[in-house]
Amino acid sequence: MLADYLLTVIGTIQKEKKYDDHFKSQYYELNPLWQKQISQRKWFNPRHILLTVSFSAVIAYLIEFGGLPAFLAQGVIGCLFILYGLIIGRHLSNILVFLHLVSA
Repeated sequence: MLADYLLTVIGTIQKEKKYDDHFKSQYYELNPLWQKQISQRKWFNPRHILLTVSFSAVIAYLIEFGGLPAFLAQGVIGCLFILYGLIIGRHLSNILVFLHLVSA
């Protein structure tokens, strides 16, 4: 979740160099909860860190002490890895496109 936030800030910065000359969009971040912070390019967002730590703690508690069967705990972790792998992959793809436009 932290990598997602940081890559969103990096993507916002890179997008403004050349991509915005060709395509206009009001916000780079689609989630209204984070649009203001991303638009301001805030590298440190206490609310995001608090939510990330809270979410991680709840998942860790449920897996360790919640009595979840092993297959269900593995499924939850696998689902999160796939979800955030896709998100981070999309961010990296966008950043590479933005860098290519700058160098072209």
